[in-house]
Amino acid sequence: MKNIIVLLAVTFITSFAVQAQSRFKIAEPYVTFFAGTPLEDIDANSDKLVGVLDVEKKSFAFRIAMNTFQFKRELMQEHFNENYLETDKYPNSEFRGIIKGDFDISKVGEYAVTAEGKFSIHNIEKEYSVPAVINVTKDTVSINAVFPIQLKDHDIKIPTIVLMKIAEKADVTVKAKLVAL
Repeated sequence: MKNIIVLLAVTFITSFAVQAQSRFKIAEPYVTFFAGTPLEDIDANSDKLVGVLDVEKKSFAFRIAMNTFQFKRELMQEHFNENYLETDKYPNSEFRGIIKGDFDISKVGEYAVTAEGKFSIHNIEKEYSVPAVINVTKDTVSINAVFPIQLKDHDIKIPTIVLMKIAEKADVTVKAKLVAL
């Protein structure tokens, strides 16, 4: 009987450890976007991305508070939050979905994958398919992705008076390390 209890305890602990290693959270995130034109650079960055990747299920969920983006000029930040993204009304952007493609967190390598799912910004949800790279080294696991967002697809309106200064699409770059939960 004592051996059975020890066996069950070891099985439980082992399965818990394996399960814990299959879930990762975002660490050291860096998110940027660029929506500039030849007349003006419109770019900002944030290090406030949060999220989880479940390796076993190949699922993910990421969120960022839109008012955490920092601009070079204070007036740009004010316009971004008040006029374009209306961050008081629509505070977060979210991307939830699944990872398509093979990757192995336990093996060193660079894995080209695709993140497919629902991306919501400015309270408008749209299906996205984003090429990404999962990079596994002996010390770290990281993700990198670059993708465009058409502003009109998310009902982000650009006033005619500044149309020549702000692009119709924003190029988003996401870089982050992953740490086991």
